[in-house]
Formats: sequence, structure tokens, C-alpha cells
Amino acid sequence: MRPTLSRDELGVLLERVYVDCHRRELIDPDPVLVVLRYGSVADREMAGLFCASLALGRARSIADACTRALLPFGENLSAAVRALGSTGTRGTLGLDRYRFFSGTDMASLLSGIGMIQERCGSLEAAFLATGGSHPGDCYPGGSHPGGTYSGAGPSASLLGHAEAFVRVLLAACREAAAALGSKVPLAANLISSPRDGSACKRLMLFFRWMVRCDEIDMGCWPGVYPSELVMPLDTHVHRIALELGLTRRPVADLQAALEVTEALRYFDPADPVRFDFSLARLGIRSDYSLNTYIAP
Repeated sequence: MRPTLSRDELGVLLERVYVDCHRRELIDPDPVLVVLRYGSVADREMAGLFCASLALGRARSIADACTRALLPFGENLSAAVRALGSTGTRGTLGLDRYRFFSGTDMASLLSGIGMIQERCGSLEAAFLATGGSHPGDCYPGGSHPGGTYSGAGPSASLLGHAEAFVRVLLAACREAAAALGSKVPLAANLISSPRDGSACKRLMLFFRWMVRCDEIDMGCWPGVYPSELVMPLDTHVHRIALELGLTRRPVADLQAALEVTEALRYFDPADPVRFDFSLARLGIRSDYSLNTYIAP
């Protein structure tokens, strides 16, 4: 059993892990590596949401699958998908299946993202519009505020927007699937909503990539503050968070993600999620371990 750390000791440990692990050369095999290959905001939005949505399983497998799927579209991903339409996107996609997701699921996701970018100008504009007072400005029937998350602190606004954004995105994906003539429902876990109490790790990972700006995260969304982000919590980071005392919640759900975020906010109120990438290295890379920083 690990010793209990004082708050000061925990802060020192978090900063040590951050300095050691929050480095560009440690990205591989993180799927953000695929997103960083693109240069424009539109391409990074599309690749980012696609890769984050497929972020199930081992990091290397995710990155390899995303590379194979997107490679045939060339360097100008967003323009290519929008020009091809749903049918052309399905025919161009370089992957027929990844885990739970069929080729139709993946093509519908790409085409749905393209539809939103076409109608709203960007995914950021669509995200911000979900809190607006003019339903349908960007997407018919989509611009409605999400639920209230009064216990979520500075992250409450982001979660409300996220819930509505997911509705917009799923509507666009279903429209794309219908254009393909698909009569099979999209995979139920293609995109999670905070409304269901899920940690929404993949969606929160996408938001981190888009909002934070440094050598790893791309800062494509200046309209959202890093202080609003929620920790992208998966089973590996949840285990580390439990060992460090960042949460006591035994399941990696939304409440646990918020507890971890609030615990980290003490050490960096403006950017609590900056610790995510470095902590995740302890679960992804064999050359880094929590045992390096704290005795078991």
C-alpha cells in the first residue's frame, strides 16, 4: 500500500511527472500524433474528433487504426470529406472496422463532422452556438442548451454545451448514415454524452486537444478556456488518480472525472487538465511508472 501524500507532496509529485512526461518526444503512440499531422484548424477538428471517438483499446492500436482510416483522404482531410459526400467518404475510408465501429459508423462520423463544419464554419462555432438563443443557427433543431451541471464548478458551462453538441453531432451522423442508405443504427457508444453520467473520456480528450495550447495540444478553440475542461478519465488514469488520492470514487464516471479535475484545480486553477497527458504516460508507456515517483 502506498503512503498517503500531503497536499504539498502531491503537488511536488504532479509537477515532477509533468516535467518528465509532458514532452513532444513522448507522444508516440498517443493518437494525438495523427491529429498533429494536419495543419489547418478544420482538418485538426475533423481528425481530432474522429481519432478521439475511436480512442478505445491500446494507444498503438488506436493510432494505427486512425492512420489507416484517414490516409486515403490526403493532407486536406476536411475539404476532401466534404467534397466526397457520404458515399464517397465511405468508399475512400481506409478501414472497414475498428472494434465496435463499422465502416458505416466511421464514414458517417466523418461526413457528419463535415456537415457541421459546412453549416457552422467550424466545430468550435457549433459548440459555442449550442448555448445560444437562436435554435437552428448552425444546424436544424440542434442549437438548444444542454442540461445544468451546478455541481461541476467552472466546468459546468462546458458540460452543458457538450451535451447539446453531442445531440448536434449525432443528428448530423444519422443524416450521413441515411444518405448511405444504412438501416442499421449507429454504434451506441460512437459518442458519449455527459447527460448519461459517463466520464465521456473520448469527448473530453477531444476538447483538451482543441482548447489547450502547447507542444502537444493544439489550441484550435480560443473561445473556450482551459479552466473549463474536464479530466479525460479512463480506467488507467482513474487507477492512478485513486492511488494519488485525487478521487475516492470507485468507478470512472463523470462524478469521478469532476472530482479529479477539482483536485487538480487546486494546483493549477487556470489549467487543471494540463496534468492529463503526463499522468496518462504512466499507464501507456512501459518506460514510465508511478513507482518511479512514489514507493508502492
